[in-house]
Amino acid sequence: MMKNELTALIWKRTKLTSLAIGGLFLLFGIFWGVAQTNTWQANYKYAHSKEALQQNEQVKKEIAKMEDEINQKYHELGDTQAFWQYINTVTSIDQVVYNKKEKKYELKEMSDYYFNSSINDTLFQANTWIEGKSGETREIVGAQDILNSGYFVIGHGELHQFLGRPFFLFFIIAGFINCFIDYKTNFVVLLFGSKFSRKRIIRTKIIMGTIAITLSATAAILGNLAIVYARIPHQYINISLTYLLAFHGCMLLIGLLLYFIALLAGTVCGQYITGIGSLIGFIFGLSLIVNSATEYLSYLNSGSAGNDNYYVRNLYGLYPSYQAWGIMSLGIVLLIILLYQTTVHLYPKLSLENRNQFILYPKLRWPLTIFASLFSAFAATWVMSYTRANLDDQSYQLIIRDQLISAVTVFLVIFILFVILNHTSKIMDFLYRKLKRA
Repeated sequence: MMKNELTALIWKRTKLTSLAIGGLFLLFGIFWGVAQTNTWQANYKYAHSKEALQQNEQVKKEIAKMEDEINQKYHELGDTQAFWQYINTVTSIDQVVYNKKEKKYELKEMSDYYFNSSINDTLFQANTWIEGKSGETREIVGAQDILNSGYFVIGHGELHQFLGRPFFLFFIIAGFINCFIDYKTNFVVLLFGSKFSRKRIIRTKIIMGTIAITLSATAAILGNLAIVYARIPHQYINISLTYLLAFHGCMLLIGLLLYFIALLAGTVCGQYITGIGSLIGFIFGLSLIVNSATEYLSYLNSGSAGNDNYYVRNLYGLYPSYQAWGIMSLGIVLLIILLYQTTVHLYPKLSLENRNQFILYPKLRWPLTIFASLFSAFAATWVMSYTRANLDDQSYQLIIRDQLISAVTVFLVIFILFVILNHTSKIMDFLYRKLKRA
């Protein structure tokens, strides 16, 4: 009975916000699906139009003319530097190939690919290499190919850009305001003065908030998928629905991880600007770390699956099997449980006297200051791209030295900033007394 009363109280307080976020999330999924399928339909219609076919024929004629001119120059100049200098003036060298059978130079045929290829009609390009049990390699549509297509609510581009994806921003906003808004509207006073224990309050808030954002994201995902499957003929959707659902399930888990990170930030921070700024800084730093880690793992896997240029910018594309996705999902779930337990542990210790401070828990101010400084230094300076270059020992030493100098600089800047933010009132009182004496 008491649990139902608490749920009703919190729902009465949060229903407008939850419904607004859910509605916007669903509308975003629908809008994204309609906009992207409109683009596909327009491209498909043009690629099979009379105008495109005529342009295709025109391109073929221009290519044939250029090939004749190239071969004429070859007969005049031979395989000399002057001949290749001429090639550079009309096209790039890598576009010119020698046909041994015909004994003449040709240009790589791009017109058919651009206008009429079935690759253009299909929704995805298969650029992810996998290796079979018998050692053979083949290309499939993987996670990076799904992201590159841009047809789904998750968006397109690099997966680690969490702050640049509206899909993830919904989770971040919902998580941060769950507890933070209570501090600013005095609803927390009502909750703490009620007959319910603080642990029950925070657990109920987390459960209700998690259910709300999960249902909202699921509705947006399903709405988006329904539009794609309704507006694009199924023969052009060259990926299984099971794989797509598994991919979106993984993205949903990443969103929930960001939700719990934002929830913890909203529980610990008590000021608008500094709280939001700290959360943005942490997620941005997390993006940099994930990017560097993925880049390094991609480098270590270079040459795998028979592809010397194998390079993918997210772990789900780098390890495209269901088994690998399951292991990564398990790791994310464990992190979510850790964040949940941390939030439940901290919330009952909140003192209403500190609710306008930068960090609401006095005992956490120094630990969080040190953590934020170390985290920022690591995120800003840990770059693994130089490992792909064949550098001598001296060059590596110079790079490491520069990284250490940068790390120390970032550490000191963030440390000083957090010290100032944690002691703003004392600093202002000190300056006020000095000015008053003067």
